[in-house]
This record gives sequence, C-alpha cells and structure tokens, in this order.
Amino acid sequence: VLASAGAPEGAKLPMTDMENAAFSTFLTQSQAWTSRGFVRGKQEAAEKLAAAAEAAQIGSYDVAAARLDAAREALEARAAQLERMRAAIVTRAAAVPQSFGVSADARHAALVEAGARWQRMLRRPLDAARASDMAAEVRNHRAEYLAAAEPGLPGYTRAAKDLLALEKALGEQDKAKARAWVARFSEDLVHRRSLRFAIVIHQDKEGGTVRRAERFALPGTTLKTLLKRVGGIPEKPEVRVNGGPWTPYAGLDLRGKLADETLVEILLPPTGVR
Repeated sequence: VLASAGAPEGAKLPMTDMENAAFSTFLTQSQAWTSRGFVRGKQEAAEKLAAAAEAAQIGSYDVAAARLDAAREALEARAAQLERMRAAIVTRAAAVPQSFGVSADARHAALVEAGARWQRMLRRPLDAARASDMAAEVRNHRAEYLAAAEPGLPGYTRAAKDLLALEKALGEQDKAKARAWVARFSEDLVHRRSLRFAIVIHQDKEGGTVRRAERFALPGTTLKTLLKRVGGIPEKPEVRVNGGPWTPYAGLDLRGKLADETLVEILLPPTGVR
C-alpha cells in the first residue's frame, strides 16, 4: 500500500501490478522460511503472513498490514529469545575448560615446587619416618608428574634418574646425598631442554684433578664447541671422552654431536709448557 502524494495525508492508493508482484514474492519467500521447523515464534509468524497474503489478495490492505505487524512482533520476540539463549551459551562456554587434563607447564611448575619443598624439608633432621614419607612423595612425582610432564626433553630424562638416586639416598637416610640430588634435580628442571656435560680438568694422567664443572648446552653441541666454552685450557688440549683413551686434539672427533651427560676430561700441559 502506498501513500498518494496528491491525495490527502493518510489516504491510500491501490498498489500497482509491479508492487503487487514484489509484495507477493516477499510473502511467498517469508512464508517458506517461517514454515520450516517447529519453533513456535516462526510458526506464529507463518500464520500471520498467510493471513496477510489472503487479506492482500482481496484488497483488505489494512488487515494485511496488521497481520504483517503481528508477524514482525512474533519474529522480534523470537529474536529476543535467541539473544537470551546466545548470552547463556556464551556464559556456559566461558566456564568450560579449554582442554581436559593438566598442561605441561602446570606439571613443570608442580615439579619445581616439589624440589623447593624437598630442599626445605632436608634442612630439618631426617629420621626414618620422615625419610620414608619423603621417599614415597618422590616416588609418586617420578611416576605421575615427571613421566607425563613433556616426554622427550633431556632434562626430564635426567630428572627421573635424579629422583631414583634421591629415593635411594632417603632409604639410606643419607641427608647430604639427598640434598645434593635435590639440587641436581632442580637444576635439570631449569635446563630441561638442554644437554648436561661434566667437564674435568686434570693436571696429569694419573688423576690429579684441577677443576670440575658442569656445562649445559642445546642438543647438537659438538666437542669442538664445548671445548671453546671451557676457559683456562690449552687451545688444542689432549682429551678423553666418557673414560676412553686419552686422545691428542688432532685425533678427536670434533664435529660429532655429544650425547647427554657426556664426561669430557681435559689434560693440562706440564707446568711451563703451553
């Protein structure tokens, strides 16, 4: 229904054929959409649209307009209901955990806290009962937390060995060893992505040790790279690896990648010789 520009305000003129066709198309498409499904709001709108179509066909445009208003109100009510449902779903979704289980970072934090707690516990006297309780806790962390923290990292593999040694020391009530293993465990957690190397510098081949140190480096580290990181040694020292034979620098495999927990022993030249 169109208002006439030349007619008194509020007067209505019949629609043209083109307008009737467009209106009929609108009603047909709207009815097709509202007829799908069993939602009460859409069903009610479909009924009002059908009534509007019937009224329009017989020229009762005021009735048709009223039915269209009723259809619009039914759909607006449905839209409001859907918005309330959306808000409720968003609230529920925010309360759902992003994933089941515990993250690797959370497990790592639990292990770090356990190491700090064991250090505090070992500041007190270690009797049989306390040693047994602590050993049980260490065993549980090794079996549950450490095994599931983040498989494949070299530091966690070492930490598992540290806890085995710690459990043994607690069984023997050897407080000094237990404290040393807890300290090593905490170090391996910090350097969980790195390899650990033991460096021992000898004054002679008979075993006179000048210095012992630990070095951490990323996987793929070669002997050549590691030797460059050790200060106070000759440029091309004689070396032995993992208790093997002493080897002149020229005969070393300098490009081979070192395994985790490799022992590298370095021989100093005789006094006065460089």
